[in-house]
Amino acid sequence: MSTEDRFHRATELFDAVLDRPEDDWRSWLASQTRDDPELRAEVEAMLAAHERAEGVLDRPLHVPPEDFADHLQAALGGRYEIVKELGRGGMAVVFLAWERKHDRRVAIKVLKPEIAALYGADRFLREVRIAGQLSHPHILGLIDSGDASGLLYYVMPNVVGETLHERIVKTGAFDLGDATSLLEDIASALEHAHEAGVIHRDLKPSNVLCAGSHAFLMDFGVAKSLVPDESDEADLTRTGHAVGTPRYMAPEQAAGWSEVDDRADVYAWGLIAFELLVGRVPVLGTDRPASRTTGGAVAAAIRRERPEVPPELADLVDRCLELYPADRCNSADLVRTLRGEGGSFRPLFTRSRVRGGWALAGLAVVVAVLGIVFGRGGPAEAGAGLAASVAVAAFTNETGEPSLDALGRLAGDWVTQGLQQAAIRPVVPWPASLQASQRAREDEPTGAQVDLASFLSAETGAGIIVTGSYYLIGDRLRFQAEVTDPQIGTVLSAPEPVSAHRDSAESAIMALRSRLMGSLAVAADERLRPVPGLANHPPTFEAYRAYDRGLRLFEAQEYGASIPEFFRAFELDSTFATALVGAAAALYNRSEFARVDSVLTVIGPFRERFSEYTDLRVQFLAALVDGDGEAALRTIRRAVEVAPETKAVYTLGRQANHMNRPAEAVEALEKADPDRGPLRGWAQYWTQLAHGLHLLGEYERELVAAREMKRRYEERRLGLVLEARALAAMGRVDEMRAAVEAASGLTPRTYWSQGAAMVMAGEALLAHSFAEQAAPVLEDAIQWLEDELASDPDYRGHRYWLGSALYDAERWVDAAEVFDALAADYPDRSDFQYLAAYTAARLQGREAAYALLGQEMPYHGGAHKLARARVEAILGEEELAISLLGEAFAAGASGTTWLHAVAHHDLAGLVDNPRFARVMAGPGQPQP
Repeated sequence: MSTEDRFHRATELFDAVLDRPEDDWRSWLASQTRDDPELRAEVEAMLAAHERAEGVLDRPLHVPPEDFADHLQAALGGRYEIVKELGRGGMAVVFLAWERKHDRRVAIKVLKPEIAALYGADRFLREVRIAGQLSHPHILGLIDSGDASGLLYYVMPNVVGETLHERIVKTGAFDLGDATSLLEDIASALEHAHEAGVIHRDLKPSNVLCAGSHAFLMDFGVAKSLVPDESDEADLTRTGHAVGTPRYMAPEQAAGWSEVDDRADVYAWGLIAFELLVGRVPVLGTDRPASRTTGGAVAAAIRRERPEVPPELADLVDRCLELYPADRCNSADLVRTLRGEGGSFRPLFTRSRVRGGWALAGLAVVVAVLGIVFGRGGPAEAGAGLAASVAVAAFTNETGEPSLDALGRLAGDWVTQGLQQAAIRPVVPWPASLQASQRAREDEPTGAQVDLASFLSAETGAGIIVTGSYYLIGDRLRFQAEVTDPQIGTVLSAPEPVSAHRDSAESAIMALRSRLMGSLAVAADERLRPVPGLANHPPTFEAYRAYDRGLRLFEAQEYGASIPEFFRAFELDSTFATALVGAAAALYNRSEFARVDSVLTVIGPFRERFSEYTDLRVQFLAALVDGDGEAALRTIRRAVEVAPETKAVYTLGRQANHMNRPAEAVEALEKADPDRGPLRGWAQYWTQLAHGLHLLGEYERELVAAREMKRRYEERRLGLVLEARALAAMGRVDEMRAAVEAASGLTPRTYWSQGAAMVMAGEALLAHSFAEQAAPVLEDAIQWLEDELASDPDYRGHRYWLGSALYDAERWVDAAEVFDALAADYPDRSDFQYLAAYTAARLQGREAAYALLGQEMPYHGGAHKLARARVEAILGEEELAISLLGEAFAAGASGTTWLHAVAHHDLAGLVDNPRFARVMAGPGQPQP
């Protein structure tokens, strides 16, 4: 029986049941569905919905399928504009829409009215509730939800791509690098969901969306919350009834166990991993013996069919597919192993898809070899290497009271347990460490000088040793600890001591344990390891995990999502004000300058405890919000001197570019390694390098950098724009057109679109004396943008680029129409007011232009000066324009890296002025 036939049959039975006496409903239904228990369950669900005191049947809604979009549009009002239907399933319809408030595309999932009427809305509302709990870069999260005139809906980001199932059908077994990259994304999403107490329960390729090399987990329609909620399972699932997709179910799930936990998702992950690596879903009766464990048969099958799969990855999949849940790993284990943390497995392919060495022409990469904090050297440095195991000594009793000896063993045991749970690196089991500690103590009465750390290292083979002691001061116990590398005789970390009343010694031990866990986590984190002082003043482990989540979101440019994680880290550890510095940086990147000021005020009392580097970060942010570019530049230079392997080197490059000092920017960036430490995976590194090279006139080298960005980060369309700009600057129009045309198959609805690339290329041609070649490129851009706006007239990105292209083509009146409309639609966007001011200056004069420029607002001084400079240049006030331009550069105004091209027409009257030439060349540079 087809799905449609079953639906009609269920409806007939439902109608027939309602015609009978209510006390006869169940028995009559049982007699009619004796051979089809699933059909009976469907009708019973319909009856349950009918019996609700307040259900959707109290507000019946009948919408013909062909009118569905129109009805939804009318119900949503002006908040969203429905663009088109993306697809429909058994329960819901998904539409592509445009959210007017934030000017972005979204997907709206709407529960079908007939499904709501027949089955109730419980499952859909649970999906909304669960989605609202999750915020992760690889989970399609919840933006909004509601009831639009009887239509239940929720809104999620619209990510253009294909399902993993669709990609599998096309490709079969995946390239090993692509497979591990996607599997890590899925595992990371599962880890986040499981930490939030949510089990997906229907993990399968069709519920994973692929966008380039990234994966996004979606569809939590049958997810289960581990947090008790009486509505979770009501009328949705019952003991003995399997929920999920049979092909990807864990054995306990298929058997309908009532207690299915997060390890069912791990099993499904293992099935997907096998399928990506081998090209088929394993039949575990064949790929695994009929016994409790796999016996390594799954790993053997993977290696047999794909010998190039690392044994550690094959073994990981094997562990996920164990028959009994208790024998499987968890999602946190998956993420740590795939990232090469806490074990020997190292991913062969990183997100950048680097398969060999690459060097930018003329790039001098300086690799600093620092034998500090857990080592930065190669495998020969066994004691300091990241793979070195840790042993914890029994803490030394310095209280003078033998009755407190047991606390030393308790502290060593609990710290060992914590480090094992954190799984940061291998940990020597406590019995072995305790035995070694006791042997060291046995030598003390003989008068032998025993170095406890060296003794434990020799006895256990551990490269990192944790030692500690405790003292009695009055009625308070004080515990302190050190992390040591005995091979090089260096104390790597000494977290601040903790104390507690002698009757509450356990609380002090637990607090010190958490800080030791945080210290080792920081030292093992390549993003944080170069930060001076952090290992000696580490956060608690719980705070580190929140900070880590914030950093990952920040690096993915999900600044808004990173901010609450940074604040959460500070809430978990009120001494960890470094987390607030991360929040302030994220807020600055969102242009929320007043909030940055507020956070810096909160940070103030903590600054005396900061390392010099962290305090310099605070000073840098303060200078930025004050509009003092020179102070910001001085500060970030010093930060690079203090910590040359941190992301400060990128920040120096960006700040120098904004202040029109491209030589300094390029020099700083070329000394950094984009494949190591905090810059690994940081696409913006290539953006700033390309900007600096362009401003220096190094167009061939700019082209190399732009293409490298494109290769590494194919999902970031800015690489295409930078490539087109470099080719245009050299007058290589045919190559530029070919590069832009190659992007024609990509989604047009993005800010850095194909049309945007054409506009930027046209501007570069104008700015570099190729005006004749620029004209047809700009006309093509105008036509492309007008065509796109014909079907989607409110898309802000296309409107901005159309206005820019018209301005570049000297079609002032047409450009004014576009810019005036943007300024009217977005009155809070000062950049749109400035654009309208430029055309007003040309068409109406000074008064109209300054009415749009308005007064200089706090935190926007540099941008306002830059806008005034363009207006004064248009009006012919050369000296004032040049002065304002210099002030804007000094303030570090954003957008200066594009200025010579986007403002070509405005600044054309200044080119013969020697003072203008000096300002544009930048400090210490020869005039162009």
